[in-house]
Amino acid sequence: MKKRVSVQVVAIVLCGLLASPALSPLSAASPATMGRVVAKAPATLNGVAVPQEATLFSGDRLTTGDQGWARVYLSASEKIFLDSSSEARASRRADGISIELTRGGVHLQTGANVSLTAGGLEVVPREKAVWQVRQTSLNEVVVVALKGSVEVRGSNRTVEVPAGRSARVTATPPPPAAAAGGGSYGLSPGAKAGIAAAIIGGIVALVVIAYNQTENDSNVSPNGL
Repeated sequence: MKKRVSVQVVAIVLCGLLASPALSPLSAASPATMGRVVAKAPATLNGVAVPQEATLFSGDRLTTGDQGWARVYLSASEKIFLDSSSEARASRRADGISIELTRGGVHLQTGANVSLTAGGLEVVPREKAVWQVRQTSLNEVVVVALKGSVEVRGSNRTVEVPAGRSARVTATPPPPAAAAGGGSYGLSPGAKAGIAAAIIGGIVALVVIAYNQTENDSNVSPNGL
């Protein structure tokens, strides 16, 4: 009798497993897990020196020094390279990943599920793309579309940067309170810049120039990410 009951329980469990939808690697992982980080010193993760390898969680902040860099492997096909003297924070949202660049530059190989805010603007690939963003001031970015096109979105309009082109885009300056950190004493310069970056301004200037693509651009970073 006990053996018969055991067999029935196992059968029910197996049926339930077969009926359940298969989990993708991303859905099976913890929602807070972003990916794997490999860095060259000086580089910090939430203010702590990055060891040879670390796990990036949603909301973590990566910072690199003059000679440092950081690579983030989101998946087998999605990668991010943070330049030297840069700072960025990544967060997982329901429909993808958002990156907040507060200073410096970043090279990305991602799909359309990844967006980046910097200089009061939002940059989003329209498709699977290899792209770069460098923040040159609190309200200006340089965007390069190496493969695939990307969009630069302001509060008043959206402009496209086609593959093989780069653009210098200027937004309306952030409010003085936001640029200064809104009087939030104790915030780091990066945190204050993040407040300003999160405020999407209107696009007031756009210069699109040709970009000479080379074989090295097939890599998402000069270091062969």
